[in-house]
Amino acid sequence: MIECEEVRKSFNNNIVIKNVNLKLNNGEITSLIGRNGAGKSTLINLIVGYYHLDSGRISKNSLSVMPDADNIYSSWTGLEFLSFMSKMKKNKLSEALAMADKLGLTPKIKTKISGYSFGMKKKLSFVQCAIGDYDAYIFDEPTSGVDVPSALVMLDIVKRLKERNAAVLLTSHNIDELERVSD
Repeated sequence: MIECEEVRKSFNNNIVIKNVNLKLNNGEITSLIGRNGAGKSTLINLIVGYYHLDSGRISKNSLSVMPDADNIYSSWTGLEFLSFMSKMKKNKLSEALAMADKLGLTPKIKTKISGYSFGMKKKLSFVQCAIGDYDAYIFDEPTSGVDVPSALVMLDIVKRLKERNAAVLLTSHNIDELERVSD
């Protein structure tokens, strides 16, 4: 579960998040939708702890997050990245590699991430988030820039996290996609 109470954040006296209340329950997929600049990613950054709150309270248990795909170590191979993340999350590398295979990453898994397309980086970032056993998972625009078959696989994996009684937060600009999976 993740709970935000009266969360407020400003940058240079510009209020970006104003008194947000949000509760993400275990066993549910909650989605945030909004135009660019609406504060979705800022709220996620507050939940994760990248930013400090101006006021309010955020409570959470264990959490896995899909960061922006451009923040992945580009000098590593996909295999090195997933191996590192699997060790850090105390997860079997085989689970990450099986998920990567379902998303079509196997042919390039030993290639440096710097050579990956944007969609491939998104898939890799998605895999590192979805592995492990956490109370909550946050996916910030997971399917943006991803081919349709892979996007469907990703949404199926998100549904399985819900079935494991995790709280899931999704953001997207694709309202049809969110309506298909959200509670």
